[in-house]
Amino acid sequence: MALKRMRGIKYPGFIPEYHKAEAASQTFEDGAPVIEDANGRLTEAGTNEPLADIIGIATEDAHNDTTAATHVIGYHSSRLPDFWIRGTVDDGTQILPLAQTHIGREFGITRHAGTRFWYIDTNKVGDLARVKIERELDAIGTLAGNVYFSWIQP
Repeated sequence: MALKRMRGIKYPGFIPEYHKAEAASQTFEDGAPVIEDANGRLTEAGTNEPLADIIGIATEDAHNDTTAATHVIGYHSSRLPDFWIRGTVDDGTQILPLAQTHIGREFGITRHAGTRFWYIDTNKVGDLARVKIERELDAIGTLAGNVYFSWIQP
């Protein structure tokens, strides 16, 4: 199975969408984790971004405009209780089978160099963990299977 973009999927009643100005020269894609820059504008998170800095998941692609604050970007907040996101579990190979032992565990996230999609990285544990896998979406054994996950709260 191919990597998929992260998507917000569960919140009691509805999934609120927030909006902030986009920082200059951003090329992130829908589903990327985002942070605020020093001016409060949205920019893509780094691979091992501190958990407290991640404010959510972008709901649209960035515009790569050289002028900051030309566009406003939507995002789903990572700080909402009971908010789950659909994501792919992998180790960078795109052939890792989804295992029952992944469910309930905490892992980090990584942006795949080729697809630019973010995935739950089973190589990142401990201090690098950012998310908790809540339950499987695809069948156990699916290669690069999809799951529901939540953000670890800072």
